[in-house]
Amino acid sequence: MVFGYNAKKKGTSSIRKANVHDSDTHHDATTDSNTSDGPPLDESPISHQVADDTDRRIINLLSSYDAKEDHSPGDIRDVLPIHQASRRQVHHHHVTYKFSKVNACPSLHLVDRGANGGLAGDDMRVLHKTGRKVDISGIDNHEVNNLDIVTCASMFDTNKGRIIGIFHEYAFLGKGRSIHSSGQLEWMGLKVDEQSVLVGGRQRIETLQNHIIPISIKGGLAYIQPVGKPSDQDMDDYPHVFFTNPADWDPALLDYDFPATDGQPVWDQLMDDRPYEDPRFDDFGDFTGRVVATLDILTGDTPYTFYNSSRRDSGSPTTTRRDPDWMSLRPCFGWTSIQHIKDTYKITTRFGTVPYNNLMRKHYKSRNPVLNIPRHSEPVATDTIYSDTPAVCSGVKSAQFFAGRTTLVCDVYPLQRDKQFINALEDIIRKRGAMESLISDRAQVLISKKVDDLLRSLLIKVFNSEPHHQHQNFAENMLGTTLEWTNRIMNFSGARACMWLLALQYVVYLRNYLASPALDGQCPLFALTGQTQDISHLTHFHFNQPVYYRIDDEARSFPSSGTELPGHWVGFGEHVGDLMTWKILTADDDIIYRSAVRPASSGFDKNRRLESVEGEVGSSSLPVFVKSRHLDSCSDQSKFVMPTINFEDLVGRTFLMPPKENGERHRAHVVRPLIETSSEEPNLIQDLKFILDIRNGMSEEIITYNELMDYIQKEEDRTLDHEQLFKFTRIIGHQGPLNQDDPHYKGSSYNVLVEWDTGETTYEPLSIIARDDPETCAVYAKENNLLDERGWRRFKRFVKTHKRTIRNIKRNKIKHSHHNIKYMFGYQIPRDYEEAMELDRKNGNTKWKEAIDLELKQIDDYQTFKDVGKAEINTKGQVMNAPEGYKKIRVHLVFAVKHDGRHKARLVADGHLTRNTIEGAYSGVVSLRSLRIVMFLSELNTLQLWGADIGNAYLEAYTEEKIFIVAGPAFGDRKGHILIISKALYGLRTSGARWHDRLFDVMRDMGFSPSKNDPDIWMRLSKDGEVYEYIAVYVDDLAIVAKDPAEICQILKDKFKFKLKGDGPLEYHLGCGYWRDPDGTLVADPKKYIEKMMEWYEQEFGEKPRKFKTPLEPGDHPEIDESPECSEENQSRYLTMIGQLQWLVALGRFDIFCATMTMSKFRPAPKEGHMSRLKRMYGYVLETRIAAIRFRTTEPNYDDIEIPQHDWMRTVYGNVKEIIPEDAPEPEGKPVVPTSYVDANLYHDIVTGKAVTAVLHLINQTPIDWYSKKQSTVETATFGSEFSAARTATDQIVDLRNTLRYLGVPVRERSYLFGDNKSVVTNATIPTSVLSKRHHALSYHRAREAVASGFLLFWWIDGKNNPADILSKHWTFVSIFPMLKSLLLWRGETKDIKDAPTVSNKDKAN
Repeated sequence: MVFGYNAKKKGTSSIRKANVHDSDTHHDATTDSNTSDGPPLDESPISHQVADDTDRRIINLLSSYDAKEDHSPGDIRDVLPIHQASRRQVHHHHVTYKFSKVNACPSLHLVDRGANGGLAGDDMRVLHKTGRKVDISGIDNHEVNNLDIVTCASMFDTNKGRIIGIFHEYAFLGKGRSIHSSGQLEWMGLKVDEQSVLVGGRQRIETLQNHIIPISIKGGLAYIQPVGKPSDQDMDDYPHVFFTNPADWDPALLDYDFPATDGQPVWDQLMDDRPYEDPRFDDFGDFTGRVVATLDILTGDTPYTFYNSSRRDSGSPTTTRRDPDWMSLRPCFGWTSIQHIKDTYKITTRFGTVPYNNLMRKHYKSRNPVLNIPRHSEPVATDTIYSDTPAVCSGVKSAQFFAGRTTLVCDVYPLQRDKQFINALEDIIRKRGAMESLISDRAQVLISKKVDDLLRSLLIKVFNSEPHHQHQNFAENMLGTTLEWTNRIMNFSGARACMWLLALQYVVYLRNYLASPALDGQCPLFALTGQTQDISHLTHFHFNQPVYYRIDDEARSFPSSGTELPGHWVGFGEHVGDLMTWKILTADDDIIYRSAVRPASSGFDKNRRLESVEGEVGSSSLPVFVKSRHLDSCSDQSKFVMPTINFEDLVGRTFLMPPKENGERHRAHVVRPLIETSSEEPNLIQDLKFILDIRNGMSEEIITYNELMDYIQKEEDRTLDHEQLFKFTRIIGHQGPLNQDDPHYKGSSYNVLVEWDTGETTYEPLSIIARDDPETCAVYAKENNLLDERGWRRFKRFVKTHKRTIRNIKRNKIKHSHHNIKYMFGYQIPRDYEEAMELDRKNGNTKWKEAIDLELKQIDDYQTFKDVGKAEINTKGQVMNAPEGYKKIRVHLVFAVKHDGRHKARLVADGHLTRNTIEGAYSGVVSLRSLRIVMFLSELNTLQLWGADIGNAYLEAYTEEKIFIVAGPAFGDRKGHILIISKALYGLRTSGARWHDRLFDVMRDMGFSPSKNDPDIWMRLSKDGEVYEYIAVYVDDLAIVAKDPAEICQILKDKFKFKLKGDGPLEYHLGCGYWRDPDGTLVADPKKYIEKMMEWYEQEFGEKPRKFKTPLEPGDHPEIDESPECSEENQSRYLTMIGQLQWLVALGRFDIFCATMTMSKFRPAPKEGHMSRLKRMYGYVLETRIAAIRFRTTEPNYDDIEIPQHDWMRTVYGNVKEIIPEDAPEPEGKPVVPTSYVDANLYHDIVTGKAVTAVLHLINQTPIDWYSKKQSTVETATFGSEFSAARTATDQIVDLRNTLRYLGVPVRERSYLFGDNKSVVTNATIPTSVLSKRHHALSYHRAREAVASGFLLFWWIDGKNNPADILSKHWTFVSIFPMLKSLLLWRGETKDIKDAPTVSNKDKAN
């Protein structure tokens, strides 16, 4: 970030230098009052002349603008005055840095023992300027004066990974390579050994954190290799390491002379005259490297000895202890008594110290880490557990066990490697607090330097048991009982060996809650916290118990996929959700956390869908549940085959009985089956009857099997039609308050009378209903004045936002509702195979049947399946003869209708049933912006534009997954067969990646390479070397731009055996049609998509939309609409309409971008007024359905724009140049000129106060990209919002220019940016402008730097001529139509278009 420090001015001799001691403020007599006090300057060491008369004329011109306009109070141009009459001046002492004369290697940093200060070149990032100056000397015998003293950063690779080196107090030269002073680094405490290893050196720099950077010796000089300047992302990703001290650097700090002695020469002090004595020890055998800091020891009986490696004292260590000044401490303790303070000192610690300094600074690291964590006043023992089996999910084979010596609280943490013990130690400290001492068995990793440093920094004592005396470690005893318990649980639960870690974690968690005789019957957690523990969550499941867990609605791809999945309960969600959140092991061996879990019992509520045969439909034969002794001899066996639901399992099922004459309706429960034999050869279905319980035993009734199945079918149909999370419609009454003796008590002090969507009404505990749906409970409580009653007060917080509560209720109902019937291009889309056959019968044709047969035939042509015979399925739905090592999954059919009415069926695998892969699993798609650029280049360089669709693209690649299916009825004669999947079938997790790999090999073989900006655009140089040819890939849809695209298509067919469909000149692609005007201009026209939108609208609303000439009313603010909320049906329609409009924007209708962006905000809970606005937008689209993007390739003429000639060298930007990618291909073909328009609409949203940024980008004369979005911050003036928009536009222009370069397109030197805010344009383009509001600094400097570099010309344009207004506000037809007509509605030349208040028929034709 660049900060706005004042710069040196002409005629001013005062400069900032190091070591600021005093300052005074006065007027500089030499200051020219007519000269602007400009922006911050990074002054170059080379002298420059001051601004010439041209700059002064520009300043005078700006002043004349101010004189002409009558600004209102608070106008930004008055807030930021150009002229200032005085300035501050600061006096300083002088410091000079000196450097050796060197020839530095261009890519390395010099480590110079002869330099007395660091120098930052152009390879280091400046983080902060101190505001002080410094002179440097010694480089080529020259002096450079007045350099900034900065804090800078550079990246290095070390033995511990990549780091960000932070260098304080460096002189900033801004060019060349950086130089590091060995002395300055060593003053920070770093170990700098630049002596060559050939003469006994180590050639390395070691930081205080033990990061080691190697030193290279080249030509006798020491260098270190930087990685480069750190980016913003790098600054967030990598650790920061200080290389120099942030205090003011004065090289004189290193000054030292040997002290004078009486008659003893200096060299005698340099020589060791005791050759037979170890110099590390004194005459008494004490270590001489130990130095005692004189310190007041306030408490304790043991003297403290402190070590300091920077000094040596040959004398014996001594300490001084004295009592504190108790009287002076009284104010710190609220003037309590001295005895009270002494007693407090005896029972407390004082580990913290505060270094005092006259010059206070911000500290970046904790000065006292020991004070940052809670203390755990007990010894903790630890030991390592090993297993011979990798643990499920993580694959670890070891874990670290911790046990409290006093409280017996246990914890366990998995370890990938033994070296990760330090991580486990930090985790236990973070969770329980710093223990008093750590007891271990002296394992090498437990007594390592890292562990020792951590324990020392947190003042944790260490006790290590003797070798081969592990019994001294308390953890050994605790661990023995824990492992015995773990093995017993795994044996009893039938857990797999790989679940050992889950079982161990479960046991450790469990024993922390169980009463312990060693604790007088209390549980360990009570001993630790002193709080009574709740064990409600321990009583619901046992380890490895089969369960069902609920699927999130977002994860359900189809309604038929069910709402539950099977898994195994393996523990508690200790740090996830509430207390009743469980740890579930899924069928794919993944760990998830869910609160909606139920046992997978074998009773009536067993999920038969998860236990049945998992084919596309099911097994070819149904199991026989009841069998007569005459069955084998019966010729018609079909009448003896019962449904897949076992009649025994029907017991306990409930359903709603038909209404009685008095209107009452009750729910019936199946009690037991009753078989009546009425003939010698009984028909079991006819004889089977069931006894029903009505109204909880008040009456019974007998019905036949067929009647029961009818009722159950109706119940299931009702569930499918209303598949929602909320099964009740409302609360209509309540009971309570109740106590435990009350006969109606159900575990809650209140019961609520719930009306279910099935029509039944029952009393349910309030606690259960409140947990599932607190909003509905809150509405009932408010309507019945219960919010102040005990048990109901919890709902007050929901009622405070009543409207939001109502919206949440409706939103959740929509979220969990069953999918409605879908239509595409006027055809109803079936949801499964059976519905497809039903639609064929209803429509009197076989379109869907033919589509399915064609899909399966094509799949067979690719040899996708390998048939291994009939599946043998047991009663549990398990395939007994499944191929070894293969996993069973399902497949389903997905249906669609193409734009030309073709019916399409796609066989898709249920890839979610397979295990996740660590590799990429998707195939990329080209962005629509890149696609438009490629099409533009086809017109620019007179290339041909073709399209092609690769049939069954995924099946061109082989899958690496071992999976199979059991064929369903769609497979005909193969129904019930085991089919191994050998090709990358759609839906498999890795099919996209496999197709991408296949296409990658094909493109490379044809000489294409992916663009580095968009890897889904493949490019190669044409045979004549004049232009580039391109293929834009959208999964399996190709847009080919080449001189001979027919040849490319033929190679794909002949050589690579691709089945291409629709190959030829591009006519329709991704929802957009392509054709040419009479003058030959290529047109991208979404008209056909609009027609389908209107067909959908007419089908939904029964009429065509009313036509409008603007998307929304000018100045409309839908955010303050107070109309009623939409019905559930209209809410679903609203989502569909927003999706259609958003895709239409992507296809080129940017004239509705702003309105679509505005209305998208209300998708969660739209109101009727919002729906009316969407209908209006549909009417506008219908009115302007001929709007289209035209690819005009002529370069715009900007000869009438006078290019400003400003000298930016003496600004903070210096001689900045556009950064051109070095790895971009050589440009070929015709050049292009990017043009952009920017605008901001202040206070677009009057509720949040946010403005809208709008940018329109053109290449030559073709609209290529558009942007309309609310700004992330709230601005109080147009200046701020416009500058923020200018920054966004600048970033997008840079991206667009680089995109073109990576596509091999010659880009003109300058891009043109037009904006209608004169203040912003002026401040961004005039070097002498200043900025007062610092929160605009990022936007301000981003735009100015781009202008200073010369690649961006920012020019003012009248607002009525700014086409970005189309994207920024709700406009009027008269103001926008001339620009809209030029961009989207006009054929041929646009220069003669006149302003027009209406669209005539002639204009429409044009």
